[in-house]
Amino acid sequence: MTEINPFKGLRYNLVKSGQPQQLFAPARAFLSAEERALFKAKSPFNASHLFPFASEEQKALADWLEEQAVREDEEAILYLYEQNYQRDKERLTCHNLVAALCPGRAGSPAQSLMRKLPWGCPDAGKLWPVRLLYDDPDHEVDALMRSAKSPFPDTVVHDDFGVEHRLFRLQSKEVNHNICKWFLNKELQMVDAPTSNKAILPLADHQQAHILVSLTNAQATGLSVQPTHQLLSGISSFKFSKLVKHLGQSSTVHSMTSLRDMGGTLERLQELGESGIAFALIGGGGVGRRSGHLFHLSDRDIAALEAEIIDKDNIRPFSTQLVEHMVYTKGLSKDLQILRDRGQITSVNDPEEAMKISRSKDVQMLLLHTAPTLKLLRQREEQIPHCAPLSFYVFPPLISGLVFRSESE
Repeated sequence: MTEINPFKGLRYNLVKSGQPQQLFAPARAFLSAEERALFKAKSPFNASHLFPFASEEQKALADWLEEQAVREDEEAILYLYEQNYQRDKERLTCHNLVAALCPGRAGSPAQSLMRKLPWGCPDAGKLWPVRLLYDDPDHEVDALMRSAKSPFPDTVVHDDFGVEHRLFRLQSKEVNHNICKWFLNKELQMVDAPTSNKAILPLADHQQAHILVSLTNAQATGLSVQPTHQLLSGISSFKFSKLVKHLGQSSTVHSMTSLRDMGGTLERLQELGESGIAFALIGGGGVGRRSGHLFHLSDRDIAALEAEIIDKDNIRPFSTQLVEHMVYTKGLSKDLQILRDRGQITSVNDPEEAMKISRSKDVQMLLLHTAPTLKLLRQREEQIPHCAPLSFYVFPPLISGLVFRSESE
């Protein structure tokens, strides 16, 4: 049984804390030193000051409460978290329900979920919302949320991806009750969590601690899975033509007609990916003399790669992980995590930006991924003991700071 509850939210008092644009940070517990410094510099009350929520960060939150930079809502309620953005001239909205997830009894689905989370202390579950999916083809929860949301958002902020984040209070106790009741027998799927790409360390005990969750309808038109592209550098004796020839032994290779038509390349990748797995590599020679190739893996090719990874790691991999295994482990005889740790792989979300960076003389190769579908992501997640790899991400991303869970609960 799934049990979600209203909670007393801690929200910024903008009179004391300042402009909302300066207060929010990515909703994940692991920030690089550069990211942390960037967000901390925006404001002494930026949410990044609470990472990773050890004793020092807990004291900071207590000080914010005393200074009234953060205030506790008077009653426990649910919140509607709207994300609006534009893609291909179409206005898209993703509705999320922010609630407290009860861990339930030992061995329950919620307990199993919580043991996947990467935090060093249970209290960190008050800060960063974990995105969970639920199935609601008739959009019943959306209708309930719209019927009870406050007339105006309590908070509005825009992120660097062009997403507008808006938080509304759900003011009707009856609607809050009905929403919680609706979720009692529903299954929840974790597809996005505030973590790095490394394996998640299980927590010792979450028997008593609720966690902050953002629940999203799997049928939401505004939710999508997007690929992250990879730039490779610093590999000694790297031969792009040799790698292409090697990969061609276990895939079908198509030459790219133009390195400037990124739109056409991505469309072709999507077409090839409809009947298997597709990816692209660009590299070889100096700037201006590089070539590009599209690779297509048939079902037979995929099965062979899957068998290798399942035998080694006992997990069923995502499509992007199959590509990384094929390119880095088999093609280059390199360990992907070591390459990342050494800074030899740079991840970029925007393919146009990735192509621009790839023209640098220091970059040896660009790998363009295609992302798994949301349906496949949900099917595979339960079989993988860690969160989604860095080769794709769920869009639009959540932010931290719209609302925290109260210390007084």
